Amino acid sequence: MYIENKVSDSESKQYHFPDIYFQDITEIHNNKEFSVKRKYTGLYTVFINIIEEKTQNCRISFSGVFPRMTYICKNHDFSDTEIYHLNKFRIHCNRIRQNRDIPSYEDYLHDLKSLSDFIAKIYERPIPENLKECLPHATRSITSADYAPDINIRITVSSWDKDFITGYTEDDNSVFVKIDYHKYAQNNDLDYIADLLAENTQLYLLNTKIEKNGILCPEQIIYEPDYLLEISTIARCWKEYGDHPCNYLLEKISPARNTPAMLLGNLAGQFLDETINTQDLHENSYNNSIKRFFIKSALKIITCEESLKDFHHQAKEQMKNIRNFVEKIFPEIHNIERDKLILEPSFICKELGIQGRVDLLQDNYKILMEQKSGKRDIYTNGHKEEHYIQMLLYRLLLSYNFNIKSKDSEQYLLYSKYPDGLMLESSSDPNLMRKILRLRNRIVKYEMLYAEGAIKNILENLTPEELNINAKTNVLWKKFQLPHIRQILSIYQNASYLEKCYFARLFTFISKEHLLAKTGNSSKNRGFSGIWRCEVAEKESTGDILTGLDLVNKEESGIYGGYDTITFSVPSQEDDLLPNFRNGDIVLLYSYPEGDIPNACKAKILRGTIKNICYTEVTVRLQSPQKNTCIFPENQKWVIEHDFWESSYTSIYQALFAFLSADKKRKELLLNLCLPTKDSTKKLNGNYNTENVFLNDVILKAKQANDYFLLIGPPGTGKTSYALVAMVKEALSESSSILLSAYTNRAVDEICDKMDKHKIQYIRIGSELSCDERFRKNLLDEKIRLNPNADIVRKVIQETRVFVGTITSISGKLNLFGIKHFDLAIIDEASQILEPNLLGILCARHKNQTAIDKFIFIGDHKQLPAVVQQSERESIVSEPELIKIGMSDCRNSLFERLINIQKKNGSEDFIHMLFKQGRMHPEISSFSNEIFYEKKLKPIPLKHQLEILHCPSYDKSDGLQNLIASHRLAFIVSKGDKNPISDKTNKDEAIRISALLKTIYTINKNNFNPQTVGVIVPYRNQIALIRKEIKQLNIPALSDITIDTVERYQGSERDFIIYGFTVQKIYQLEFLTGNVFKDNGQTIDRKLNVVLTRARKQLFLIGNPQILSYNIIFQKLIKFIDNRQGVCDIPIEYFIQGKFSCSPADKTSVPDSRQKLNV
Repeated sequence: MYIENKVSDSESKQYHFPDIYFQDITEIHNNKEFSVKRKYTGLYTVFINIIEEKTQNCRISFSGVFPRMTYICKNHDFSDTEIYHLNKFRIHCNRIRQNRDIPSYEDYLHDLKSLSDFIAKIYERPIPENLKECLPHATRSITSADYAPDINIRITVSSWDKDFITGYTEDDNSVFVKIDYHKYAQNNDLDYIADLLAENTQLYLLNTKIEKNGILCPEQIIYEPDYLLEISTIARCWKEYGDHPCNYLLEKISPARNTPAMLLGNLAGQFLDETINTQDLHENSYNNSIKRFFIKSALKIITCEESLKDFHHQAKEQMKNIRNFVEKIFPEIHNIERDKLILEPSFICKELGIQGRVDLLQDNYKILMEQKSGKRDIYTNGHKEEHYIQMLLYRLLLSYNFNIKSKDSEQYLLYSKYPDGLMLESSSDPNLMRKILRLRNRIVKYEMLYAEGAIKNILENLTPEELNINAKTNVLWKKFQLPHIRQILSIYQNASYLEKCYFARLFTFISKEHLLAKTGNSSKNRGFSGIWRCEVAEKESTGDILTGLDLVNKEESGIYGGYDTITFSVPSQEDDLLPNFRNGDIVLLYSYPEGDIPNACKAKILRGTIKNICYTEVTVRLQSPQKNTCIFPENQKWVIEHDFWESSYTSIYQALFAFLSADKKRKELLLNLCLPTKDSTKKLNGNYNTENVFLNDVILKAKQANDYFLLIGPPGTGKTSYALVAMVKEALSESSSILLSAYTNRAVDEICDKMDKHKIQYIRIGSELSCDERFRKNLLDEKIRLNPNADIVRKVIQETRVFVGTITSISGKLNLFGIKHFDLAIIDEASQILEPNLLGILCARHKNQTAIDKFIFIGDHKQLPAVVQQSERESIVSEPELIKIGMSDCRNSLFERLINIQKKNGSEDFIHMLFKQGRMHPEISSFSNEIFYEKKLKPIPLKHQLEILHCPSYDKSDGLQNLIASHRLAFIVSKGDKNPISDKTNKDEAIRISALLKTIYTINKNNFNPQTVGVIVPYRNQIALIRKEIKQLNIPALSDITIDTVERYQGSERDFIIYGFTVQKIYQLEFLTGNVFKDNGQTIDRKLNVVLTRARKQLFLIGNPQILSYNIIFQKLIKFIDNRQGVCDIPIEYFIQGKFSCSPADKTSVPDSRQKLNV
């Protein structure tokens, strides 16, 4: 097989995948320095690269390595025996990675043969003779599985019929199994499972018995268990009129409600938390409590859909009842121990495919309590069935996770509306539970169907009658439920054909992103399921877990009572490990016994946000403060893992549906059914030209555009610092209200900084920990803290003319538009925002009009786009109707689509490109300018852009100092490592980078500032390796240099930038060039463009030209630098010692006349 660079068949070198893989495993096997463990590590890397390459364009979602492996094997007609042997290799690799045991050398040889046979068969290439002669001739024997009775087994489905399912187990037994899914099913209630299945479906077989003939007979089956559903979500889908899985769909797309009952529910939850956490009656008085609630819920309160006239009376009743329960009734219940009660712990059950957060749990699991602020069943005066279902699922989850028996636990529903609302409930209803799990399975199946494009057909044919499974005809159905369902369905069914196509394609795209975020993509990304699917060592290697943490401090913020700020010490990390956590990240937090393996599925999980993190400490702000210290056990270690924010997808689904009922003119603009207009009579009120910056023309064009305006801002053109500020000033001169937004919190912080510098008043939308400390005073919470009053809040919002926040933050607070109309929205980083993510803001309504009159997008579509998990094949747009309106790939931003529309229309009235850049010296910008920007960029010029490179003091006999003192742009040749630890590290480059940093420090020792130097590499493992090399230099200032990936560097700049390509294998070029597209016939490499445009004064690139030259743009780059005498091909021992000559006029050389670089 050949692979060719995406750019052009004629421009790219060709290379053979199987030849590379065979060469790799031969070198690994023949390396005498490698232990068996090291050999397995290398072979597994090759194996992973193969299955990634063979599944990268699949439209199927895979939950891990095993299903991807079986998919490839089935497509190439592997026998069950061949799959068994290959899976044995995978299992041995995993056992080594888990540090469990090391296979024998005989096993190793058989595994080497299995991998070699795998490569030979899928690529239809013979095993090379020099490798074949090393392999065993005999085939190893197949061992049978030995399962305990009533076991839970995970399988990958191979085939099925009305009687049996066949598949492969994923455990260490790795066997082909046959499942009778009827024998122990009650009332044939597993018959429906056959309708859900597809090849490679994942199933959990629960309470499985093994017949004498080896057939597995489960009592229950969970479909796609990695797709976790919230327990509360499942319960809400259990409607009085029926349990159709589309109940979940209607809930997802329906506009978010904001009712007094919902507000009261949130307040009642706060009352319970406060009552458990503190017995201070003054601090916990109604007035103090309602003030705290108002501050955090002010926007919801003043935009409530219904009257709040009885709210205080009802709230006081709730508080009185809750206090009575906790203070008087709890002590009378034998098993309740108040000092062991935990607030809102979360749990994940991998077997049941569910997760949830319990309102109140006793540490020893003897008490489980779920609070409800609403009404009980009006007919029975007992529980509502959906509430009981929620409690049953929590009970079942605890049973599977912790083996808690029914007799050892009591379950309560706490209806805090009633003085007698504490109800002890039955912990078991097997028949009802089977129905609930069936609903869970069917909901997940529908979620899979949405990701495959079924939404259009489902919504087109869905009727209220289909949802009304129980054939209800009562008043509740006729007066409330039926009209609501009809209203939602009619919005879609009455839409135009084009609107339906648009909605359906983007809904499919987001559904697939949602699915992949949960279960992982066709690469190694496991999504949220990685928490239980990935081994600790694997998560440590990707930086997605912090283990071995010691709790060193816990504090009460004094707001709600209870410890809410927890600080942990971080143990020293291995040299090749680098945590992937940052301030503001949402995380899971749990403890485990020292010496055990951390397991989130066997823990009480606390959710929180990272307040501060450094190499030695991490501080987390808990979502639910905890007063009782039993949740913080002594002599236990702690773990931090990444959390998943489900609500971020909910807002996108609602935004997509809001598009269907948006203002007609706005829909027509977005669908390219009408052209934007301008008003040429408008004139500027201000002057935005300065000595170096000339913005009057672009600000006037933006002002005259009535509907939208697109500002393209290449690197260093001041699109935020100057253009955005000028637009805001001009709009404020017209008494306009302005919404400012961006994709990242960092960009929003930068906007806030500019507003502060220009003394422009604004309100920041967002949370405290996602906002830089300098700007927290502008958060709405802080603006009203001293005077929490509804009228004051309305006045503050109405009188404030500028609001700032991320797209996510604003999309989560769309009720703002209920009381605030905006004349203008300016969206920065628009090229990084997916089209559906913007629809909630663009389609929001204020009363009977569009909430935002005009929008301006600022960005650069030639820099990195939004991070998307789907491949081009999955995200491509094929619908002719959508292609006509400029949609080609769902991964592209709305900004880019509108740019292409305006270019096609030949109009310059609504689009402008800034071309004066003040960042890069012309020698640095020249390649990007020529290759990516059609030579349109010009220096302003600022002082540093005119200066001749000059180092006042350096050792002219040191070649490395000479190189830095004489070259603004250089390419340093690295030949890579002889025995690389990983294909994601490159020790040769790491050593060269550390030598460069040391030399830059030496030359600039008297005024060195680490904030002026940056290092960019593609892999986190390489960051850790460079940190290790820097540490050995014993220069403290260098430890403060930012070393990061290009994705993290977008939007940043440094005087000195060093970029290490790192790659040592040709197939890694696929990753390096993963963001390439064509623009006017020119190939644009977005990732490389960002790399090359971060440096102000000097840029040094390090890589292997023999590998990089397989890519035409990299080849051009190296030639470009070589033509300017900037290629340095020096052996590493000479390089780090500076033992080579270097001058601007001559190519670098060493005394023994090294071979010149040929590219």
